Amino acid sequence: MFAPSYGLFLLLIPIILFFNYISLILINKKDYFVYAKKISLYIFCFALLIRFAFIYIFPFGSGFDISSFHWAGRTIIEKKDIYQTIEFRHRYSFLPAFAIASSYFIRLESYGLPYVFTQKLPVIVFDSLIAVIIFKITRKKIPALVYSVSPIPIILSVLYGQFDSIVLFFTVLALYLLNNKKVFLSFLSLGIAVAVKPWALIFLLIILPKTKKIFLYLMSFFIPSLISVILYKTLVVEVAFFNMIKGISQYSSVLGWWGPAAILKIPAKYFNRESILFHWGAITKILSVIVVFLLGRIKYIEIYKTAKWFVLIIYIISFGFAIHYLLWIFPFALITRDKLTKSYMLICGNFIILVGLIGGLTYNFTPPYIPEILTIILSQILWLFFILWFTFDVRQTIRKYLLSY
Repeated sequence: MFAPSYGLFLLLIPIILFFNYISLILINKKDYFVYAKKISLYIFCFALLIRFAFIYIFPFGSGFDISSFHWAGRTIIEKKDIYQTIEFRHRYSFLPAFAIASSYFIRLESYGLPYVFTQKLPVIVFDSLIAVIIFKITRKKIPALVYSVSPIPIILSVLYGQFDSIVLFFTVLALYLLNNKKVFLSFLSLGIAVAVKPWALIFLLIILPKTKKIFLYLMSFFIPSLISVILYKTLVVEVAFFNMIKGISQYSSVLGWWGPAAILKIPAKYFNRESILFHWGAITKILSVIVVFLLGRIKYIEIYKTAKWFVLIIYIISFGFAIHYLLWIFPFALITRDKLTKSYMLICGNFIILVGLIGGLTYNFTPPYIPEILTIILSQILWLFFILWFTFDVRQTIRKYLLSY
């Protein structure tokens, strides 16, 4: 594994631009339904090979996230509670599953394997499996290949080292299993996603209205989280369970650079009322729950489009936002391809390259400075596109529904 350097960073930029170009070319290719089982294995190996090359050659990462995971793993090794403090954005704000895994990644450092490398290994495996599940759902190679080479997951998962791809895989798998009438396994899969990152919990509101025997299935949903907490308790004797729950419930992303928060930040700052952003952030969380619950009860819309609309609504109304959440829409965009999917890849991909790649890889490295005003302007363009995309997709779906009668 190489050491971080400006030379490697400058090499990374044209390579990422090349992959971005390839993904935009692929999305225009005609595709056909295929059923060969070996194709899934080929897609997985292809995606994994690309991702492994990136983490081996380019040892960069998201400074805050990787440092946080490393801190949590080191604290568990020392048999201390990672929930001993709940300072905002300074400690671990998830269930302990990934923190426990991080403690084992750290132990591998004694064998000469850097933490930034081992911590990314499960990330790239599950990110590659997302390409496979996209193929399983669509029965087409192009969407899976596009995901495999797109800079969106390569930057946000592979280079950043964020574990969202693990959570996203089990979330998409849960929807796939539900669509195939495997309800128990669907709840179990979503439960695994929540055990890693509780944000996936809100997808339960999509699944619940489509099932019966809810109590039985909810038991399978809570099993992974219960196992992770019990395992954590065996590793760390004294656990502040109240702090664990409070820290998870109060988790919030960065305010003031995205969507409505960026617009309101200027008058809020002028009138010295910036605390209002936190209050509106809490309100948007409640609105999100209500909206996704209502979407989940619409019977004539397929479940993947429901999930896509839900994520778009989160993007549109959220006050707190982190760039790695832009990964969540991508599988659903490829599964439910429409006329604006390529536009999304072009706008979102270039945004992530400019803001995420050039200004975000801060782990053991100082990237070029990106002016805050540029980040805000670019984020507003992307935000407005998401509004346009959601409006377009809803109109097209309603029109198609009406024409079917």
